[in-house]
Amino acid sequence: MAVKKMTVIPTKTLEGRDKKSGERIIHLAGVPVDMNSTEAASMIEKGLAVKGVDAIAPVAPTPDPAIATIDQIVTAIEGLKDEDFTSDGRPSVEALEAITGLEVTGKQRDKAWDQYTKATKKQD
Repeated sequence: MAVKKMTVIPTKTLEGRDKKSGERIIHLAGVPVDMNSTEAASMIEKGLAVKGVDAIAPVAPTPDPAIATIDQIVTAIEGLKDEDFTSDGRPSVEALEAITGLEVTGKQRDKAWDQYTKATKKQD
């Protein structure tokens, strides 16, 4: 018996692991994906995806409320103490997460740090 496939478009970026192989899987928001129809139906029911035929244009990703935005991180940098910085002078991710109460990646921290340093240099 052949497995039925369905095309869905995730409404937000989804990450997980394949149950059989353990391989990491990433489905990007707005990018169509062909998958098992049972799994696709479950994603649609949970609001994580729409049917490929239902979407006329790519669905814009929704920001994850558990992940800090660059603006939130820039604001948090202003409240850091000297001990909250790494040896190379950048704010520590852990300190930023403690202040914001949200997840912060090194890449986000670096973007926010660049914005913060450019803004403070303009004020000097």
